[in-house]
Amino acid sequence: MPPKGKAKRKAPLSDDEETSQTRSSKKTKKDEPEPSKETSIAPNGQPTNKVLPVTITFPPSSEGHLKLATWNICGLAASQKKGFRYYIEAEDPDILVLTETKVNDIPVDPSLKARFPFQTWSISAKKTYSGTAILSKHKPLSVDMTLPGHPDPDQVKGRIITLEFEGCYLIATYVVNAGQGLKVSVFSS
Repeated sequence: MPPKGKAKRKAPLSDDEETSQTRSSKKTKKDEPEPSKETSIAPNGQPTNKVLPVTITFPPSSEGHLKLATWNICGLAASQKKGFRYYIEAEDPDILVLTETKVNDIPVDPSLKARFPFQTWSISAKKTYSGTAILSKHKPLSVDMTLPGHPDPDQVKGRIITLEFEGCYLIATYVVNAGQGLKVSVFSS
């Protein structure tokens, strides 16, 4: 055992060992997840991978049709670490509805802004809680983030956005899971 305060010296590494060690100790960029090595399948037949694959493909959009996608991302920061960007690039929707964004401020992401110039973020006053967003390539005629008739706007907690477009309204909501609280009992007579 070396005396207190003195570190034991390691033998110098060869060039091959040093290169190998340097590669394995480098961390990947925060916004680029490691590619999914293998997708395992659960007993119910659904994939169990926790990260989206780097290569995702969807059928091309039909000419003259609007492509709308919606995704409960369970936190924007978490989804960005798990391949959010790969999905957005592959799907390339005209309008993207995000629920449970859990953001505290409107995100500043130049690549999202370039893809979706019209963005509406409804953010809860409670930090990292609920939240909805609509990202669009089309400018809405009007935007509303209130629940009509609700007496306390703060209680809405970023759970609704209504956009008016020519010929339609788009409503994005994130509804709390009530668990067993809404269970209905049925009695036979």
